[in-house]
Amino acid sequence: MRDALTANGCLAPLAPLLPADEKVSPVTLRDIAIRAITTLVFPDVPPAGPETGKRQVRDTGPSRSPGLCCSTQT
Repeated sequence: MRDALTANGCLAPLAPLLPADEKVSPVTLRDIAIRAITTLVFPDVPPAGPETGKRQVRDTGPSRSPGLCCSTQT
């Protein structure tokens, strides 16, 4: 499965992830690979709490290391 998701192998191992009513084809296997990778890279954001009118900081996963995103130096 790892090889299929990293484009290092065939997509056939992803067939069990397809819904039962979807036909196995190169297009559906490609689509399930994209959905799986997207889910791994961009996890769901937790729902907002009861205080939705206020600014909230929600945990969306591990934070990035400094310097990977933007430079703060001038």
